[in-house]
Amino acid sequence: MTEIGNQVGVIPEMQRVTDSEGGEFFASKTNVLTFYERDFFATQTRCNTSQMTFTDTGVGVGYDAQGIRIDYDADRIRNDVNVRFSGGGINSNADNTSISTFGAAEWTVETVLDSPSSASTLAARLTTLYKNPKMAIEPFMSKGQKDPSYNWPRLLALELLDRVTFKRTPATGSAIVKDLLVQSIEHRITPGEWQTVVNGSTRYTNWFIVGVSLIGGDDLLLN
Repeated sequence: MTEIGNQVGVIPEMQRVTDSEGGEFFASKTNVLTFYERDFFATQTRCNTSQMTFTDTGVGVGYDAQGIRIDYDADRIRNDVNVRFSGGGINSNADNTSISTFGAAEWTVETVLDSPSSASTLAARLTTLYKNPKMAIEPFMSKGQKDPSYNWPRLLALELLDRVTFKRTPATGSAIVKDLLVQSIEHRITPGEWQTVVNGSTRYTNWFIVGVSLIGGDDLLLN
């Protein structure tokens, strides 16, 4: 438990607690404060089971595929993580392979953790999650009114951190199919049109599953 002192903002302190837990804290679409602990992406049904498919062809909720950029963004790598715990101590974890391949990318996380061992565990975990580039998909826009009976129930039921499937079919080559965890949902309403812009991340979608994941693959084994 941590206390919030006088003249200290509640939101920054709640963010520090969330960072300490390695979880996620947000207000749901029904304005309910929601917290997921650090293994949320493996334990929450809506996080580990795709809730819907966004596609540019075939069955699913359509989106505007024109100009969508998909790349591997090395700028988002963090391979030298420092975790500051209560009392002013810092424990660090670095991945030398990632550093030699992509260059050093340092990250310091302020926490209310009360022990060096807890800080070390969190630092190692964050390094594992962020040491390699992941596919980055730009936010994409869906116009629900194109097929309202199919699209609206799914778009309006969408929640932050839901797992969704994204399909992009290029002019040549194989289709790209990736699962994402929803990071933001934006509804843009103008006369005669309702646009829903979704931003998702592949960062937490490839944990190691016994009997499914391949030894030597890119799925993560977290402890």
